[in-house]
Amino acid sequence: MYPPEDAVFARIDVVFTRIATRMGAELGAGVRTRLRTAPTDVPGPRRLARPSADPRVGSGPVSPEAAENGFWVGDSAGEDPAEEPPPGETLRQWVRRHCAGGAGVPADLAVMMARRLVALVGAAHRAGRPLGDLSPDRFVVQVDGSVTVFDPSPPTASASVAGASAVRLAYAYAAPDRDPASRGPVSVADDLYGLGCLFFLLATGSDPLLPADDTDVPAIHALTAHAAPAGREVPRHRCHRDRLAAWLAVIAPYGDTARLFAPAIGELLAPRPADRCDLAALERLLCDPAPEPTMPPVPTMPTTPPTMCAPASGQPGGEELLADGLDHLTARMCPDGDRLWPTGTEGTRTDPCDVQHGAAGVLAVLLRAHGHGASFDLAPVTLDAAARKAAGWLSERSEFAGRTGPPLPGLYSGRAGLAWVLADAAAVLGEPPLFTQAERLALRLPTSWPTADVAHGLAGAALTHLHLAALTCDDARPTVRDTRFGGRAAACAQALRSAAAPGPHGPTWPARVSSTGSEPAEGPFGFAHGVAGIGYTLLALGTALDDSAALTLAGEAGDALCRAAHTDENGAAWWPAGPHEAGWRPHWCSGSSGVGTFLLRLYAVTGEQRFAEYARAAAGAAYRARWTASPVACHGLAGDGEFLLDAAELLDDPTYRAWAEDLVPLLAVRHCRRGGKALVADDTLTGVVADYNVGLAGVLAFLTRLRYGGRRMFLVDELLVEDHLWGRPVRR
Repeated sequence: MYPPEDAVFARIDVVFTRIATRMGAELGAGVRTRLRTAPTDVPGPRRLARPSADPRVGSGPVSPEAAENGFWVGDSAGEDPAEEPPPGETLRQWVRRHCAGGAGVPADLAVMMARRLVALVGAAHRAGRPLGDLSPDRFVVQVDGSVTVFDPSPPTASASVAGASAVRLAYAYAAPDRDPASRGPVSVADDLYGLGCLFFLLATGSDPLLPADDTDVPAIHALTAHAAPAGREVPRHRCHRDRLAAWLAVIAPYGDTARLFAPAIGELLAPRPADRCDLAALERLLCDPAPEPTMPPVPTMPTTPPTMCAPASGQPGGEELLADGLDHLTARMCPDGDRLWPTGTEGTRTDPCDVQHGAAGVLAVLLRAHGHGASFDLAPVTLDAAARKAAGWLSERSEFAGRTGPPLPGLYSGRAGLAWVLADAAAVLGEPPLFTQAERLALRLPTSWPTADVAHGLAGAALTHLHLAALTCDDARPTVRDTRFGGRAAACAQALRSAAAPGPHGPTWPARVSSTGSEPAEGPFGFAHGVAGIGYTLLALGTALDDSAALTLAGEAGDALCRAAHTDENGAAWWPAGPHEAGWRPHWCSGSSGVGTFLLRLYAVTGEQRFAEYARAAAGAAYRARWTASPVACHGLAGDGEFLLDAAELLDDPTYRAWAEDLVPLLAVRHCRRGGKALVADDTLTGVVADYNVGLAGVLAFLTRLRYGGRRMFLVDELLVEDHLWGRPVRR
């Protein structure tokens, strides 16, 4: 929120008239005053004083950068220009708070804020000082509703990984013909473009980030195009404005602000600087009434087999996203490389064979599509050939997979997921040697480990033991308990029970990845790292092994999560990441959809209605968070959509399937066109990687299930509930 110590920053305080100040107080209190047609009387800014010396280092000549970029507001009271901004929140935080699960900021508040931003930008322009960078983290909304802007040092191309997000966001609010890392001169037209991006944020709650089409230059929304490869038609260039307009069209039926701001955003984001409207024209656009919404049709009951809803105008539908995504995965395999599929910066530091970022997760999706008999026009290899090639690549490297140091046993970041996927590949592809290798890997998994969670730790290993135990049941070993993996799963159950510790709401498990270092007093709540995932594992262990102690502890974990829930005025249930964490999380890894995933199964096994009610409330939270969610499985739409499909099946309520279908257009708005294919963005929102939990493969897993049905991946629900008896527990 505040600039770094070495930042050259500026403060432009826009002083409003008495009525504007009163409106600011109402804004801070959250009062929605109707202001669409009310004039805003904003005087010019106070005197903009250019410094003769850097106020942070005492007397002396000002640096050229400070002389060029640094200015502040001076007044007769002798205000210290170097003091930190008054208490408040960044514009990004303000938008997040006022979106509150809706499709953008409510129109009356959005218009009020838009006018204040226009006034601030206009003040800078009248002073001959365009701002250049209009990213929302630069603006502070003070308690009275007034807006302040300060100028941190611009991001550079050599920023660290920790600063990569800031660099990406700086590009999101920069004009296409300007590099935000440059210290060169800025223009009024640059600010107009940035203002259009801020209006988009107000209208949608999201940054205007999109992955580049393959006709774009590496900048996020460049205007020039590369030549297409020989024999491939050059697709029509889609400028950033047109792509964001299609996004607004998806939001518009649900949000007044998207409909009201769409004309202004279109004018401000014109690709040619000369075509961008001036601030006077912008005020007229803000005074125009919002058009009436065109509501989408009411969802109908799902068909059998289910089909995905029709695509929004100008956007690819779920069928196209699925076919193109699978085609992309088969075409992008690199069997001779260190990784079978390219990954992002974070993924390069992980095991190339794991589920989270590696080949196992992508192969699992190819197997799921293959197993459902999906017939897609794939080139250059068929789905079957691609799956076999990927399985062979994993098989060759499985003995050496792992990061530096001891390998982890987890299901997503560890060897357990690799064993799971090789076992599935053996069954789907009819390759018994792969199952032998999966067994060998699983037998090396520990049955005791310092970390208890599903993603990295013992719960993930326990689920893999159960999965292989179910696959090895036969006439001689009719139950899970009779298999050698059943015995190892029982040892995992004992270790998980022993690791439980009392927390503020009930049992908890310390969160850590290794046996060294400090650990929190209580662990997280979510499915990937905390109580929900461990609770699900105990539920599966208790049901499959007739372990009453594990079942009891699973029930206590469910009770703890119910006690930790925050239910809002709309009946949606939210959870923080952990007992002492701030904020409410809606997604699988650390929030509502992950907690709900466990509570649904706990209800199915126990029949306790309170678990069903909290699962319904969790579904409401995941659905309300859809407008600003990323596309991915771990912390985004794909994982939330999987949970909504779970709810539709386990609660026997088609409403949740309709909600899951509603997520497809929001996946589509974040697509790019590469090689003529529509591909959904990864969790950076500006790239496309294959990774299961943070990239394309997890999105395709959701779309495959939405289209073809089936159970959720990487769970052992077959040990809890029969296919034809959803809601009735079945002991194995």
